[in-house]
Amino acid sequence: GKLVIKKSLEKWEKADKTFVNHDDLSGIGFTLTAKEDIIDPADGSVLVKSGEQAVRLTGDRNNPYKKVNEIFVDAEGNATVTNLPLGKYIVKEETNTQEKVAYSKEEEKVIQVSTIPKELPNIEYETTSTSTL
Repeated sequence: GKLVIKKSLEKWEKADKTFVNHDDLSGIGFTLTAKEDIIDPADGSVLVKSGEQAVRLTGDRNNPYKKVNEIFVDAEGNATVTNLPLGKYIVKEETNTQEKVAYSKEEEKVIQVSTIPKELPNIEYETTSTSTL
């Protein structure tokens, strides 16, 4: 499966934009953890236990899975994680280098990579933060 993250900042017409850089969101990071055990469909073994850091498929026989580190968006607020095994995950904003932007570390979104159609659908997670000024 594929996860697409789209981060944006709420824009207020009267806001002083000198305190918050709306043109570069690259310091904002998200974590991806398993909401429940992620099971390998090939043999039924547990790939990732509930609450642990997600993995993605690598295509390498010797090392078929790689942990998904913190996902940082680019300047436009976009990030993509590909090759996720089927299962339920939690996306949570963890890092925000823009001190004047309000966001909640407590807010999380549960997503599910499910079924096996010919082509797995993209799962999009959009979030908007507001400036504190």
